[in-house]
Amino acid sequence: PPPVPPPVHFSRPAPLLSLFSPALSARCAPRPPDGRFALVLRPPLPRSRVVVCRFRALACGSLLIIFATSVAIALVAPSQHVTLSAEDLLRAGGPLLPFALVFGTMGATFTARFPRLAVGILGAYLVIAYLLIQLGPLLNWPATAIDLSVFKLYGNPLVSGIDWTGLLAMVAVSLAGFAAALAVMQSREVGS
Repeated sequence: PPPVPPPVHFSRPAPLLSLFSPALSARCAPRPPDGRFALVLRPPLPRSRVVVCRFRALACGSLLIIFATSVAIALVAPSQHVTLSAEDLLRAGGPLLPFALVFGTMGATFTARFPRLAVGILGAYLVIAYLLIQLGPLLNWPATAIDLSVFKLYGNPLVSGIDWTGLLAMVAVSLAGFAAALAVMQSREVGS
């Protein structure tokens, strides 16, 4: 039989998307008190609008990144002797949006509660989660440790299909993070 070509992985867009969220959170975090953030939260605009606008910016930016990387992978795949259908690209790219929203809603929650620490907290989790998924299997770490990585929830749907449990977990975490960000923003002091 002919040799099986190496599978095309959609693992490259996942770290890119997880870096996009802390960058967006850093941009949204208020700077030392200069009055700009107070202007954003001024009445009669509801505070929830800030969270919704950040969420919308994250979703739109993430969709652009997913689309661009899907096109790039589709263009490169033939040079690797791999044929990808539109269904393959949708199966691999679709779960990337909830993946990005996990980081985005965590970033929105941390930015609303701890604006100056949000990027550091999210960045530290990102590094730990990436190391868990990359080094855990090589070092024979227990599966429970590796399962703490959000990268594990995404998996590799292009090769092994969508991990529906992981996808539902990412959607649940995204919804919980969005609700928490809304709640924290309502009680946040403008000068903090």
